[in-house]
Amino acid sequence: NATGIYHVANTGTVSQYGMAAKMIELTGYNKKLITKMNVKTQEWFKTIPKNSSLSIDKYVAQTGKEIRSWEDALKHCLFTMSLYDPELAKDEVYNNQ
Repeated sequence: NATGIYHVANTGTVSQYGMAAKMIELTGYNKKLITKMNVKTQEWFKTIPKNSSLSIDKYVAQTGKEIRSWEDALKHCLFTMSLYDPELAKDEVYNNQ
C-alpha cells in the first residue's frame, strides 16, 4: 500500500534558460529570440530556491516504472503541437520509441 506524497516528474534537471534554448533548438527558431541573463542581480532571485528539482525515487521504487527525460517529454510535447518533426531532426531516440 502506497502512502504519503509521491512526486512524478521527468528525469533530469534544467534551468528556465536551458528549457527555452532546447525549445528553440528543436523547433528551428532563431536562437537570438532568447537572451541569457544574470538572474543573481535581480531582487526576486533571492526568493527562489537554488534547486527546486523533485525527487522521483519514491515513485520509481514503489512502481518500478522508468520515467523519461525532460528532453524526451519536451520533444513529445512539441511534436503533439506540430512544432517538432523527429523525421526531419533525424532523432533516433524519438523515432525508436
